[in-house]
Amino acid sequence: MGLRVCRSSSGFLGLRFFLLLFVVVRDMILLLGRLLGWDGSVIHGGGRGGPRRAPKAVLGPIPPSPLVHHSLLLLTAGFLLDLSVVNVILPSTTIEKQRPQAAAPSWQGVNIPLFRPREAPPESPSPSCVASSSSSRGFDIADVLEQGYARDTCAEYLRPFRRGSKMFRFYVSRSDDRTEYSLYTDDQDGFVMHARFLSDKKVHFVPYHPEDKLFNIDTPAFVMTASRDQSEWTLTNPECEACYYRGVSRRCTGSQRSDNQQIVHCSHKVSSIGEGIFNSMEVAIPGLYTDGARVIWCPKEGYPRLGAPLPDGSHHPHAIRLKTKEPHWNEEIESLVLDFKGRMIQPSAKNFQLTLVKKPDYIILQYGKVTSNVFILDFRYPLSIVQAFAIALTTFSWK
Repeated sequence: MGLRVCRSSSGFLGLRFFLLLFVVVRDMILLLGRLLGWDGSVIHGGGRGGPRRAPKAVLGPIPPSPLVHHSLLLLTAGFLLDLSVVNVILPSTTIEKQRPQAAAPSWQGVNIPLFRPREAPPESPSPSCVASSSSSRGFDIADVLEQGYARDTCAEYLRPFRRGSKMFRFYVSRSDDRTEYSLYTDDQDGFVMHARFLSDKKVHFVPYHPEDKLFNIDTPAFVMTASRDQSEWTLTNPECEACYYRGVSRRCTGSQRSDNQQIVHCSHKVSSIGEGIFNSMEVAIPGLYTDGARVIWCPKEGYPRLGAPLPDGSHHPHAIRLKTKEPHWNEEIESLVLDFKGRMIQPSAKNFQLTLVKKPDYIILQYGKVTSNVFILDFRYPLSIVQAFAIALTTFSWK
């Protein structure tokens, strides 16, 4: 995922134009010099005798430079260079277009480009028609680029929302077999991301709708895996920004979940309050710098496993820690209750709220059941979209 399509022709056309102009001007100057009888010698500054000419035997006359020969050679080289670069980027020549503003609804002031609305266009093929080869997939990407909808990078899913007093509202739709999850904006019309459980311990996240031609569950943008008892979950990024320019042997990409760049780590446990039992979790996410950039939690950068305590028992200072807010026992209804701030939800073991460890009353995320297969997901800074979505999906086995 994250294929970036660059400009393929306009930049090289400009380069060829200026190079051709340079050659034409140069040849005209040389031709004018020959017509005026200039022999090609160069004037140097002298001492007492003033300026003097360099001996012809040292520099010699300037060799002829045919205008047509140079121009044709330059055009041919530039044309071949242009074609070679385009073929490396994509099998077809495409020009990156800006996404239309109508396709990028604002989530309470946060503009994050969406792929398309929930309804797939009539011409979009079913997931079974997804191209299997990289060449045909390149043509699919080029076709979607022409429509102005393709997502060329997954950075927006990792970027935390801006600071604010209100939480951003989303909905999670679940399939009847409880293996497919889709994230939508609050009105359930703006599609954001899709996730599929390949097993009870592995989840793939894809930024495209399942009915779209670019959907391919085998090339996920993010991967989440669990321990054997499903008590620990780790979300990783297969494409690490810190390893882009490293050799293959020096990259953090590996078959083990602890080898890749880590984005979220969740640890689950069961606790009891009064006569009730509830599921709780502790979450660790990479910290943020003062300029808002996130810490890239790459093992090759010397970071340990996200969420793991240090040898002295403390936690890494570059990680942000969250925990579930404890519900309170209500004697009237004889049940554990939480205040979801105006959200109408149904009782469920999957309902929970997350707070900062240092601020236990400040809610960062809340996840609650609305209907049998629809859940609300509200969150705020410092969480990003994929972090909040992944944290919510770790509760699929809670009962």
